[in-house]
Amino acid sequence: TASLITLFTKKPDDLLNSKLLKKFGYPREKDGLRVIHQTITSTAKNKQGFKLKNTGQKLSILKNNEYVFSYNKTELEKLFNKKFGKGIILVLATSKKDSNGKEKFHYQEAYILKNGSFNAFLKNLFYDIRIGRYPDGRPHDHGSAFRLKKTSLPNVFKIYRKLI
Repeated sequence: TASLITLFTKKPDDLLNSKLLKKFGYPREKDGLRVIHQTITSTAKNKQGFKLKNTGQKLSILKNNEYVFSYNKTELEKLFNKKFGKGIILVLATSKKDSNGKEKFHYQEAYILKNGSFNAFLKNLFYDIRIGRYPDGRPHDHGSAFRLKKTSLPNVFKIYRKLI
């Protein structure tokens, strides 16, 4: 999904990613090895039937309305507050590699984000499952990502001010 910003990653509370890959993975085109890349929201099921459900103390991931795994919301809120409690500066950049293969960045925008709302975060959340493969075939867990659209940041942070 375009324009998503990863705020943090966290493994599920009650499911190993290897089991997730085995049960819900699908063959990669180039070699048939199982991978799983899913973007999941609470607003609608995605094409594969995954959806977020926010209830009580759990943020659950469902597939075709069947429970798959969950996160404890208290733990997620602690992580959110630890990361954003004092505010952050978000810097957006483009990058390219020079002739030596070294990555170079061109910084384009910077924002200060403060006073984040965990409830607003949950309402605007995109959750990504990202398990690919290394060239030798071993699973590569890129981390289960908690992400927001750039356009939703002002809904989540009371202070959202452009610096440059």
